Amino acid sequence: MYLITQFIVIQKFFTHTFYSFAPKYLIFSGSSYLIPLLLAVLVGCFLKWSKDKDWGILETVSYYAVVNIVLSIFLIVPYVL
Repeated sequence: MYLITQFIVIQKFFTHTFYSFAPKYLIFSGSSYLIPLLLAVLVGCFLKWSKDKDWGILETVSYYAVVNIVLSIFLIVPYVL
């Protein structure tokens, strides 16, 4: 559910301003779909590596969402503003 919401919301960030200021490695056909997907895989790897066996579903989903949002902020948001 979180990933579907992210795909919908992140489309609003890929505007003319983003394409004007973003570096070339972030601008390619399908980047608005591939970047969130790659971030999801990367965060999934982080989660698998750092997850504690005592974590419940709430801790796991919270960790995934927070790390994904932080990485998105550092990767995409500087070129949107």
